[in-house]
Amino acid sequence: MTRALFLFLLGGSLGLALSAQTPSEEPARLEPLVVTAQKRGQSIESVPASLTAYSGTALAALGIDSFDALAPLVPGLFVSTQSPSYPSLNVRGVGTDSNDPRQEPRVSVFLDGVAIGRTAGASVALFDLAQVEVLKGPQGTLFGRHAGSGALSLVTARPAATDSARLALGGGDAGQRRATGFVNTASPDARLSARVAFLFDRADGATPNLAGGPALGGRDTVALRPSLRRQPQPDTTIDLILGYERDTASGTAFKSGVIPTSRGDTDPFTAAELNRGAALGGTRELHSATLSLSHRLAPRWTLVSLTSARRFTAHDESDIDGSRLFLLEAGDHQTGRELSQELRLNFDDDQRLAGFLGLSATRERAAETVDLATDERQLWPFLAGNFRSGLLAAGVPATLVDAAVPPLHPFLPQTNLPAGFAALAFVPPLAPLATLAGAPLRPLAADRYRNDAAFDAVDFFADGTWRATERLELTAGLRLTLEHQTTGYEAPADAVPSTLGFLLGATPNFAIAPTAGRLTDSARSTGWVGRLAARYLATPRASLYATLSRGRRPPALIITSTDRTRAREESIVNAELGAKGQSADARYRWSLAAFAYRYRHFQTSVQDPANLARFVTLDAGSATGRGAEASLTAQLNGACALFATYGYTDATFDDRADNGIAQQFAGSTFRLTSRHTAALGASWTAPFARGRFTFAPRLEYRSAHFFDDDNTRSGGTLRQPGGALLHARASWTSADRRWEITGSVRNALDRATRIDAGNTGASFGIPTFVRGEPRRLAFEVTRTW
Repeated sequence: MTRALFLFLLGGSLGLALSAQTPSEEPARLEPLVVTAQKRGQSIESVPASLTAYSGTALAALGIDSFDALAPLVPGLFVSTQSPSYPSLNVRGVGTDSNDPRQEPRVSVFLDGVAIGRTAGASVALFDLAQVEVLKGPQGTLFGRHAGSGALSLVTARPAATDSARLALGGGDAGQRRATGFVNTASPDARLSARVAFLFDRADGATPNLAGGPALGGRDTVALRPSLRRQPQPDTTIDLILGYERDTASGTAFKSGVIPTSRGDTDPFTAAELNRGAALGGTRELHSATLSLSHRLAPRWTLVSLTSARRFTAHDESDIDGSRLFLLEAGDHQTGRELSQELRLNFDDDQRLAGFLGLSATRERAAETVDLATDERQLWPFLAGNFRSGLLAAGVPATLVDAAVPPLHPFLPQTNLPAGFAALAFVPPLAPLATLAGAPLRPLAADRYRNDAAFDAVDFFADGTWRATERLELTAGLRLTLEHQTTGYEAPADAVPSTLGFLLGATPNFAIAPTAGRLTDSARSTGWVGRLAARYLATPRASLYATLSRGRRPPALIITSTDRTRAREESIVNAELGAKGQSADARYRWSLAAFAYRYRHFQTSVQDPANLARFVTLDAGSATGRGAEASLTAQLNGACALFATYGYTDATFDDRADNGIAQQFAGSTFRLTSRHTAALGASWTAPFARGRFTFAPRLEYRSAHFFDDDNTRSGGTLRQPGGALLHARASWTSADRRWEITGSVRNALDRATRIDAGNTGASFGIPTFVRGEPRRLAFEVTRTW
């Protein structure tokens, strides 16, 4: 149905568009796409790497305003966002699904050249951008230590030497309200210019909460970006960019797949019943300031300085059991501060050599405080079955088990532990538990723990391209990193001891064993990343390239109440072959790439079988990835454009580690990684009512994927089946291009999808599921000055 409807829309659009072109019209051409991935302006065809880029104009025309919307258009990029503080970014199968500040991200986001990859602060609103560039594979030489397996580079629109402005106002169903735009002005001599861009975006959630409060999954974003550009002389440019963003989200729509609502269902696409109602949800604030200076020292040399300060705070309240019961409630508060300075010397003699060398320093402080709470009266009957099973497995006679822990209905609260606990006195190892016979269960037991980390790093880097012949270019790059890290962990004891602490070995707490104050660890390390590349100009319009690159994730110091882990450095070695080019008439632009990589010492968190509430860091060993990516953009004529992308990603954990030992996740694919993805879109433009009318349908396909690195978890049910989404936009633009009216529909066929599954609840046998966005209708009116 989805494919048939899309082909009908696409075919009709192309037919009308092709017939709309007259012989007298000027030949249609694609707009040149200049990228800065290699720290200098180049056509996208000149970069020897798998690179997908979209201009800000293209993003606006497609209605792309978030990473989730961008990902289907970028082969090899997978994104899932539960809330602004919890995005999961994945490139070619490698990503990070943790907010632990003691661990570096594997994929990073760069905003105007500055890393913002710390998970809670990485997801930002996409508005008033010059362009977005997504590089696949290790990019540490070009972007820094945060880009171990890929990089998303956002380049904001800079102040221009003109007076201009734009305002777009819109709305839609589900309470959608949106306002975005900018104001740009310049001094009479054009040496000083200023720009202020803004965004307000609000929408209700898609999942009603039977327990009260707003619908789950709603958003409310306010963002402001003032910037100044000063050009005291032609060879010098100074940019100051300030940023502020505040996100307010209603609760994440975790819905239990085991515990039914009061209406009797566990369907993730119907109403949830999360007991804390309006108390759920979160807020996040981002503040940033970036000062960049570019000064041409000589015709071949340019000095670039990039200074940045950034901080964020985020607080989320979640019902992680996804039910009406007060089993597992969580609060997560995160903070982060970062200062960075980069000095870079770019060189280009316009003949044989081009590249850069430099150094950078980074100082980062981050912390996470987690609160866990439960009602022991509800938790005991839910965990009693596991406790009974453990006693039987330990050889305790069944008659004694029945006397001590009689079977209970898992959803009926109990006020006290069974009086039969006294029978445990006859089992010497369990005799201390006999004193808990008939003990009252607490209506509220609350634990807290805190992680913190301090990172200081200095990088030395160089990257250069030698134009060996008119057709052959050879590139080499290296980055050396010296880093020092200090991490801490603290879990205070509850003021009132928990009755159920014995279940999880956390007495006097109920889930998290207390520590004797703050525990710390520190270490120094040195690491390197690099790349080799060759590009051959096969024809004046097409080139072939080959690359070999290495990325890394620094070692991590993980401390818990019971152990210390020094996680090893992760490394990835990636090999890639590709081809890219455009037609002689500049109407077609295409690219092809094939890659293979080996990932070593992949660190992940797994549940401790001896303590359901405790997670330990596991070296999951090695993994292998291989795949291919393709893209095509075409301007068929002045009225019609077409684009298509395809990605194939086969990324799985190896059967055995380097030492020959069988791996725990053998054969499992990485979280969120679909084997096949594809996108196909078109736009058709025709004269209409003293202006022009544009219609743009788009189809996005994604094959099945899992939500956990352990594909067998919860019986293999934590997956999203494959399928396609259909979107469409229609707009009218006035002849002078000052007015535009747009209507759009996302997920036009209202396909039911899940954006996450399993989550913390799966560790307790009660996996939760988070639904994706249903069909959404919207309109927007834009005025340009």
